[in-house]
Amino acid sequence: MNLSKGSTGVFFISIGALIVSGCGMRTYPGQPGMVTNSYSKVDLEDLEAEGLYVYEVSYDNQANGAGVGAILTKLYPGALTYTTNVRTNADGTLYRNKTNYDGAVTEMISIPKENQIILPPDSTVQLLIDYSTSLDEMDDKNVAEQKIFAGSTKPILSKRGIQKLKLHFDMFRAARFTSHGNLAYQIESIDIGDKKFIPSQTISVETNVFQNGVQTSLTPAIRSEAVKFIEAQFPKGYKGMVSLHLKGVTSPLQVSLGINTIKTAIASGTKVIQNASQAVIDSAVGRYNLSN
Repeated sequence: MNLSKGSTGVFFISIGALIVSGCGMRTYPGQPGMVTNSYSKVDLEDLEAEGLYVYEVSYDNQANGAGVGAILTKLYPGALTYTTNVRTNADGTLYRNKTNYDGAVTEMISIPKENQIILPPDSTVQLLIDYSTSLDEMDDKNVAEQKIFAGSTKPILSKRGIQKLKLHFDMFRAARFTSHGNLAYQIESIDIGDKKFIPSQTISVETNVFQNGVQTSLTPAIRSEAVKFIEAQFPKGYKGMVSLHLKGVTSPLQVSLGINTIKTAIASGTKVIQNASQAVIDSAVGRYNLSN
């Protein structure tokens, strides 16, 4: 979901949003009007050489709620496939849940209101992503709609929501359908603000039709290129429009994101706790009702 220290790396396309996959999720708004039942699993999975990266979040976005509490980036080392939330069965359908499997390790915990990042000693995270709009999520109980006729969700899509759905539609049209039933893309360059990142080789991306699971290899050299590019061009990180130029597609795909490295996050004032002890990690997990 990975520009990580030892991974194959991918650029990730998911429900109308493109991120550098396997990155730590630094900020995320949660679903409008909803409240998580302890935590919600973001519908975003990244399968890499190290295993499967997943994301969880706790928040209360009801009228008088406290907003987002914390965001957890996790890795299932050695996993060879996605969960059933992403991996279709023989009929091309999904079986969804937010199950926690044994063996997950914490890669990063973000506490946005405290502008704090917690990284364990062996974290592979190098890039941090800021989301301005929510993604699909999975929970085991919809607390906000227990009284269904007094639901707190807005019935009308916002302008931002319409734009995101349009991007989702545009991405379907831009893809090549593979013999495995996936969508394939080739990224030739990426505009980050007024700066253009041109990797030393075209980046091939393959995602399922639901756009919530991706697998594409990047060389260590290209991962290093991306990190160096961000740190050189945006010493305090970047927040704004990102445009992807795809091979064979005239118009670029655009999405609004924030992008940082650990170095630029520290330079911008984020408190980054590196080599955090297990006690610090367990405290944050318990405080915000995340899984561990």
